[in-house]
Amino acid sequence: MKDALKLLEKMNYAIVGNHSAVQICRWTKNSLRGDDGCWKEKFYGISSAGCCQMTPAALWCEHQCLHC
Repeated sequence: MKDALKLLEKMNYAIVGNHSAVQICRWTKNSLRGDDGCWKEKFYGISSAGCCQMTPAALWCEHQCLHC
């Protein structure tokens, strides 16, 4: 399990508690730098600066979704 936590930290995730992980997405970083935001900002007016990627069960999810 420690290897998995190290891998998540290497991918710029912050570990929350002992089961979750969050990461600032690249669109948020771009928006904070003054560059273009993501499609949500362009189409819906939602600020990209407040967005993050979250995995509520980073190490124990059994769904095996492709995007993870």
